Amino acid sequence: MWLKVDGFSEKVRSWWNSYQLTGTPSYILAGKLKVLKNDLRKWNLEIFGNINDQRFTLSQELQHFDVKEVGGTLSEDEKVRKMVVVAELEKITLMEEISWRQKSRALWLKTGDRCTKFFHGVANSHRRNNAIEVLHSEGKALTDSIEIKNHIVHSYDKLLTEQYQWRPKVNGLDFDSMDQAKCSLVGEVL
Repeated sequence: MWLKVDGFSEKVRSWWNSYQLTGTPSYILAGKLKVLKNDLRKWNLEIFGNINDQRFTLSQELQHFDVKEVGGTLSEDEKVRKMVVVAELEKITLMEEISWRQKSRALWLKTGDRCTKFFHGVANSHRRNNAIEVLHSEGKALTDSIEIKNHIVHSYDKLLTEQYQWRPKVNGLDFDSMDQAKCSLVGEVL
């Protein structure tokens, strides 16, 4: 994630070269790594901030624009801002995904994947605990499993319900079925 920021490598190099420590080479290395870790934390907070808060704020702003757009009162400036918000939200989502992927890899590097007791414990734990414990919706955190289930069902009902109930009906009309030759002609026209 950090490597995608322009000038990151140069920044780390300048920090590393600015540290002046004395002692044995191993002490100097450990000291520089400790100071670098603090500098990286500060820099991360300045550049990225709290990604969860940013994602929530951008989602709220996007929802506001969506509601206005359904009402048909979205100005040109608001349309441009909506596109910017969507792009920022995609960027933050990508950064969050990269962060989680890096954290999971770091855990495997630290503990290993050698068909050990740890490996089987993690695999079984993922299988057992692959559940939604907290669901954040409209600024509220749902923790009760029944509430989460009802919210998910309601969300999909709302998402998959047709808005328009009118459909043309063909009751009582008799259509001749097409033979294979006519079917192939229709395919050629298309």
